[in-house]
Amino acid sequence: MLQDLRRRYPSSLSLGVDLSFPLLLFGKKGHPDLPLFCANVQDLAFLRSERFDLIVAAAVIEHLPCPRAMLRESHRLLKAGGVLIITTPHPRWERIARALGFIKGEHHSVMAPPEVMSLCRNEHYRVLEHYGFMLSPVGLWGERRIERFLRKIKLDRFLPNHLVVAQKKKPGGET
Repeated sequence: MLQDLRRRYPSSLSLGVDLSFPLLLFGKKGHPDLPLFCANVQDLAFLRSERFDLIVAAAVIEHLPCPRAMLRESHRLLKAGGVLIITTPHPRWERIARALGFIKGEHHSVMAPPEVMSLCRNEHYRVLEHYGFMLSPVGLWGERRIERFLRKIKLDRFLPNHLVVAQKKKPGGET
């Protein structure tokens, strides 16, 4: 994802952060030019003056014992009006996947979409949109078309993952 963003926006400041050093090494192996940092997203003190237009927390929040800390740190790092994108598994599908043995790692904070949105609002974000996605983790023919159709008829809540797009409020509460 970071490689795609850098390709589309070559003059932007783009960096990747993960707490897993083996995952970072794997990422570096395929993309040696990417700036990747081993750090805890709940405390990115090494980023002092940098501010970002966009932060993507893909498959992150469910691994955190305190998701609020990540939202606060993202809020600190976003420019006024900046956007935070969060993806996370839906609790219903999380339970099914775990029972079937597909999930083996630690997931501390698996939340339903209303909980994620409420957490964002409590941390001074305006929720711009939210929807279910990812019919299959391997990608199926026509999957995006199916997802769009399910969103249109308001059945995307039955998809295994969900996405929340939130915007940092500008001073005075406007967005």
